[in-house]
Amino acid sequence: MKRAGLFVVDTRCGVIGNYITVIIEDIRNSLDSVIILLTGGELCDGEEKKIERYADSIFFLPEVNPLLAIREVIIKDEIKSLIKNIDELVIFDDSFYGPFIPFAKIFEEMEKSDSDFWGITKRAEYFEEERLIKEYLQRYFIVFRKKILSSDFFWAFFARNIGVKKIVANNSDFDYGITWFFSENGFSYNAYVKDDDLNIETAFNYNHIKYSPFLILSKYKIPVLPKYCFSENKDLKRGNGEETMNILSYIQETIGYDVDNIWEDLLRKVNISILKDNLGLNYVVSDMKVHELPINKRIIVIAHLYYEDLVEGCLKYLMQVPDSIDILITSSKKIILDTVQERLGQVINNKIETKIVQNRGRDVGAIFVECRDVIRKYDYLCFVHDKKTSGGRGLVTTGRSFHDMVWQTMLSSGNYIKNTIHLLEENKRLGLLSPPIPIHSGYEILLPNGWTLNYEKAREWEKRLGLNVPFDDYNQPFAFSTCFWCKTDALKKIWESDINISDFKEMGQRMDGELNHVLERLIIYVAQDAGYYSALVENSFYASLMQQNLYIYLRERLIEREEKYKKKNNNRLKRYLKDKSKIYIYGAGIEGEKAETVIRNLGFLIDAYIVTDCYFDKCVSNLSPIIKLSDAELKNAGVIIAMNKPNEAEARANLRKIGYNEAIPLFMKRG
Repeated sequence: MKRAGLFVVDTRCGVIGNYITVIIEDIRNSLDSVIILLTGGELCDGEEKKIERYADSIFFLPEVNPLLAIREVIIKDEIKSLIKNIDELVIFDDSFYGPFIPFAKIFEEMEKSDSDFWGITKRAEYFEEERLIKEYLQRYFIVFRKKILSSDFFWAFFARNIGVKKIVANNSDFDYGITWFFSENGFSYNAYVKDDDLNIETAFNYNHIKYSPFLILSKYKIPVLPKYCFSENKDLKRGNGEETMNILSYIQETIGYDVDNIWEDLLRKVNISILKDNLGLNYVVSDMKVHELPINKRIIVIAHLYYEDLVEGCLKYLMQVPDSIDILITSSKKIILDTVQERLGQVINNKIETKIVQNRGRDVGAIFVECRDVIRKYDYLCFVHDKKTSGGRGLVTTGRSFHDMVWQTMLSSGNYIKNTIHLLEENKRLGLLSPPIPIHSGYEILLPNGWTLNYEKAREWEKRLGLNVPFDDYNQPFAFSTCFWCKTDALKKIWESDINISDFKEMGQRMDGELNHVLERLIIYVAQDAGYYSALVENSFYASLMQQNLYIYLRERLIEREEKYKKKNNNRLKRYLKDKSKIYIYGAGIEGEKAETVIRNLGFLIDAYIVTDCYFDKCVSNLSPIIKLSDAELKNAGVIIAMNKPNEAEARANLRKIGYNEAIPLFMKRG
């Protein structure tokens, strides 16, 4: 068996990730020759060396679309000659992680199949809106055997562009384009993963890998995992998404694959907000079981205090800080620093320092400018500051609730602090922990519009800080308070930047869009650029409270939406029924009874329930009067269709046969 591989690598980020070298190092053992296609961008210095020892040939192509890149290389004379002298050609790309078993075992298993081409997984047929998409092999790994390689059809597809015109728009088109073209020309195919028992019927088939990744890994033993499990926005219409949250720990602990290879790539290429949603990056830290502090790490809590009337409440939390953690208090008011130094010094044994800072940039200026020389000495940092509603900008309770939330979720207790640091210690890629997103008193706008007026300014500071991570104005940030726990090197680009106190406006009323608000949102992307993920953190009290508040908020919004829908639907029915000579309900079942109630409540009376002629004698209903469709007087009449979707389609067809096209459903489509 002589086998060659054609490996398509997307190089738009300029680097070769560790997961790519894992793939090529393993599969090289099963291939006699390897051609690597580097597509979409130039590599940074030294990156090519990571893979050149595995390759017989390397091609650099500006083309991003994988099919067109393959086509460009496959028509070269030297590649044509190679293909004519091999038994199998493996076309694969870098859009998956793995392998979780050696590729050699996969090839060995598939040698038992006499199919003409095969892949690792296939997608069962399904409906894409109204369009039927037939079964196809997923394109990230496909093997063509001699029968295809020696046929004119192979060159027709890849070299002469026959059948390719419609399949270059996206990856799914590429997927089913390959399978359809070759299967319709008489070639058989197969898949390594046997998950056909998950397919019930076409209308309910789904992408098993995307929506059941844990099941596909644990039961069906998929040997690789496509990236889109992590990188596409979460879809709650298919379930809770708990399977995606579980797969990284399963891959690491049960399979033994180093998930740091996955984290490295995800943090380079996927918006951290998407990762937070898909991987459930929300931690509830206990106040009970205690993990002791690491003995070889320096830790500091920095608190910026501005409001004299809030000092007493802040001291309560600062007194919880374990003795081995240093404390630094900053303020623009000497009276606050003197009070805190005296009070804390009487109660705790921590190293306590104070620092007078300018009242410019307030908490953000203090931590990112005035304290950066101090921070460089430490491994872990907690930053907190006081908050309140003032200056006629809202109820006092608004700011008080926000203040209490950030202090409790940062410094709830001594045990909580120790356990939070342990969380950072045991998760190598966790770099920053932020309080929950507030949703009270108007803050709920942050859920759909977290950037508010700060996105364009964030883009400017992205360039100034030299960040190279994906973020956009659709996926919203989730850090808003400038209170956080972090590994100090996660925010290194801020500590070492040229941000100056003069970049902040003199403190008056803080306005959205100023640097303060930009940086508090940008810190999760700074951490991501440093190779860390960020997450939300809270204690059990706030986990319970926030869950309840989210439920209340969602319920209120759904009630509002439902009321708007009912009003709009009722107005539609009124306009339709207003001048009708007769009113009929097509359907004499439960839906018909419901329709009569709705219509009566709108001030109209129906004349009869309609039943299709062929069902009339079989109709069993307590509704009255019921008539045959053929007996209905439809001239200038109104017909409300009250039945399920399949029967509704049949009813409309029956009405069209007798020349009536004005029927409407009881409920309009929800937008």
